[in-house]
Amino acid sequence: MKRPAAAKAKSLAAKQPKVPKVTLVPVAKQCKVVKKQMKEKEKGPAAKTEAPISVLKDGVLVANRRDRHCHAVWESVKFAQGEFRYVYRGKYDKGERIGEECVRKEFKTGCVYESSFFKNDIKAVQRAAQIVKKFNALGLLNKPIYVNEPEVWVGDAGCSLAGQRMLVEPMIKGEYFKFNSNTGYAAADSEAMQALSHFSFHESGGKCLLCDLQGGRYSNCYILTDPVILSEGKEFGPTDLGEKGINNFMAHHKCTRFCDPKWSLPAPVNLIPAFKPVSGTTFGAGIPVFSSSQMQKLQEEVRKCWEKHLPKGTPGSVRVQLT
Repeated sequence: MKRPAAAKAKSLAAKQPKVPKVTLVPVAKQCKVVKKQMKEKEKGPAAKTEAPISVLKDGVLVANRRDRHCHAVWESVKFAQGEFRYVYRGKYDKGERIGEECVRKEFKTGCVYESSFFKNDIKAVQRAAQIVKKFNALGLLNKPIYVNEPEVWVGDAGCSLAGQRMLVEPMIKGEYFKFNSNTGYAAADSEAMQALSHFSFHESGGKCLLCDLQGGRYSNCYILTDPVILSEGKEFGPTDLGEKGINNFMAHHKCTRFCDPKWSLPAPVNLIPAFKPVSGTTFGAGIPVFSSSQMQKLQEEVRKCWEKHLPKGTPGSVRVQLT
């Protein structure tokens, strides 16, 4: 006997794993309370804070939650912005982080209703976490590095954000720094983060590089947010400047006391910068440093330079490897 369609659908749904549904709502009254509490905290002494790392996944990801019951309320006015997103401040009112602050990020170009728009962000964070975990295991620093894990949340029905998708993650409240960019800019007093970027090149065999590092410098750790991954195949969206971007970053890179001399570098001929190092995040392609003819001339000069230092009788195969 055939089962009714409704019963069959119900049976299939029961077999599927339940996807946690988290929602948010900007409630005017609650937002005023959140805003008032935040202002009161900002008036206090700027003491060095410890990171709220109670909800930590895989030893490196600072998460919104572990269970399915998570919710937040938001201020209606943005308090910060990046190159292509606005940032709004809020507060968890349900879940393991209840009472703690969080942020939501929305595209400047307008609202989105599909989670796929954030696919590259999630993918970059996951790859960054893998690299950071290996870097932490080296024990080079006196405190660990963590990465904020963003989640795609959806607005509650009946509010102005209904159905909209956005990224939500815990608030970074330590000293906020932009350590480097995806074009090779490096801030002063950021040796540890420059070493992390170099390590990512070495760890991946030169196939990718973790950069555009920014986030909180806490008394007990660093927490990074919005990392960029440069890859040979430009797999991580518009901020991924590809193989050219990888070589450019390493051309600008200056090893710090945390870099291991054994960590690999690009071939000498690739250690010529292609883009100007700017502190902001670059999309698509950077500002060229040299024209095509200048670049070709420089590559020839670099080749002549290292060829002078090769021992006599060096096989041609070694010369090819060095280029």
